[in-house]
Amino acid sequence: MLTHNNILASERAYCARLNLTWQDVFMMPAPLGHATGFLHGVTAPFLIGARSVLLDIFTPDACLALLEQQRCTCMLGATPFVYDLLNVLEKQPADLSALRFFLCGGTTIPKKSGA
Repeated sequence: MLTHNNILASERAYCARLNLTWQDVFMMPAPLGHATGFLHGVTAPFLIGARSVLLDIFTPDACLALLEQQRCTCMLGATPFVYDLLNVLEKQPADLSALRFFLCGGTTIPKKSGA
């Protein structure tokens, strides 16, 4: 069972390990009812005073537009999001120079994907 203190300690360690600060902008396409969405998309940015950009429903086009417009520095999501985003990026380039990393879960990303 995760206690309130365990959750906060975990998210503080997560932010410290990734050198996240109030200047970071999180892109969170995962549902907030899921642990990843709630903890990494809401709790972590809240703890460090950062901004979180939320997507109601994931579509690669909308996600890329927001990543570019909001100058997101980190993104969290499931592995299929990576594939979808890479497919759209091949046809429609976007300026993702602010993006430092994409954390994903669910399964590994094969090297052949180009990610």
